[in-house]
Amino acid sequence: MAKYRFLLAFASIGLFFATTWIYAVVSHAPDVLSGILGLRLSVIVAFMVSAWLAIYSGLQLFRRMGAIAPRMIDPNAKLATKIDRKAKVAPKLTAAEAAALAAENQQKLKDRIDKMLASANAVAKAFEPLPVTHSVELDPAVFKNPTSWLAQQPPRVCDFIAANWNWDEPLDILLWLVKRHDCDSGVAAGVFWLSGAAEDFLPFGPATPVHGSDLIVAEMQNVIGDRFMRSEFVRNEFGFDHTWPYDRWIPNLEDAYDAGQIGWLPGAIPTVSERPIIQLSDIDPKDRPNVVAFMAHYGVYLGPPRYVDM
Repeated sequence: MAKYRFLLAFASIGLFFATTWIYAVVSHAPDVLSGILGLRLSVIVAFMVSAWLAIYSGLQLFRRMGAIAPRMIDPNAKLATKIDRKAKVAPKLTAAEAAALAAENQQKLKDRIDKMLASANAVAKAFEPLPVTHSVELDPAVFKNPTSWLAQQPPRVCDFIAANWNWDEPLDILLWLVKRHDCDSGVAAGVFWLSGAAEDFLPFGPATPVHGSDLIVAEMQNVIGDRFMRSEFVRNEFGFDHTWPYDRWIPNLEDAYDAGQIGWLPGAIPTVSERPIIQLSDIDPKDRPNVVAFMAHYGVYLGPPRYVDM
């Protein structure tokens, strides 16, 4: 309706100026012409009508502009106007319906907040300080015979150390860890696929390992592959990072199996993991300081310095 008022206002203003011009012309025309056509009277009537329409439309226009002006100054007024219009056309709710609608909206808001908090907590957990309660210094004898010390540790301690081992350090310790009868299958699979970084050597590549560390890696791969084929793993609590491009290695493993270079089926080793990767927080709190100290000795620093109390 408002746009028609605008059109009416502009049309009336135009008509006003037109009739004014016609009236000025006719008023100077010969009396005979004016009498015959009756232009003087008709023009006066048209002038009065157009003047009235112009005044009325002008008032409507200024009234409309007065409603628009606040919204041009304050953006929130526009939103308030929309809300007010919706409120006028919205059906009236009973008290029970209004209460139910309010409860529904409140629950939706709560669900949205809970989802945001869960997402934020998941991100924050990845960056939270490691739960070390106090600093320790392991006996130097531990590192003269580390497997003896590891043999006295709970399975989760050994699993965590295997999953986070520094491959620049002696790999015979890692080999001992995956040979344990209680080694977790997810941890073992993760170690196996990490060993694929040496893809130049069998079974991932064509070269035969001759160096000491390469021979240990080859033995480790065969041990893990054989244990998976025989289903010897008795624990399956944790997973591994399965975002590596394992698929490109599968054909090499199958070729090695077909050529009789490995005696275990490549398909027995999982390539997808749905379980969580083991974290330091999965270890008993009383064992965590020892784990941090042990790993630091082999160049794996899990958080703040081990000599700083937290």
